[in-house]
Amino acid sequence: MYDRTTGQVTLIDFGCGEITTDPHQTFSSYMGTPDYIPPEFFHHNEYEAEAATVWSVGCIAFMMVFGYKPFYSKKDIMKYNITMDNGTGSMCKLIHYSNLYSICFVK
Repeated sequence: MYDRTTGQVTLIDFGCGEITTDPHQTFSSYMGTPDYIPPEFFHHNEYEAEAATVWSVGCIAFMMVFGYKPFYSKKDIMKYNITMDNGTGSMCKLIHYSNLYSICFVK
């Protein structure tokens, strides 16, 4: 959910997440949606809460704009190999692909 008045983004997790007050706290297990697993989890077997949230928002934003998932495998996520199908999604012509990548995904 996005609150336009505050600019705050809230992800609903349905019970798979953990409550933390430290955005830099690292976690060594991932219980969320596999499509949103941040690449650092595959590379280092851990991730930070805040960075993983930004990654998840980027994945969701990509799906909202283009209508399909940006990644289809663990290998795609690890190599940042985004699936791009030219011509799909209602906003494709308005957003330059490399700009979308830099906005939505944080390495």
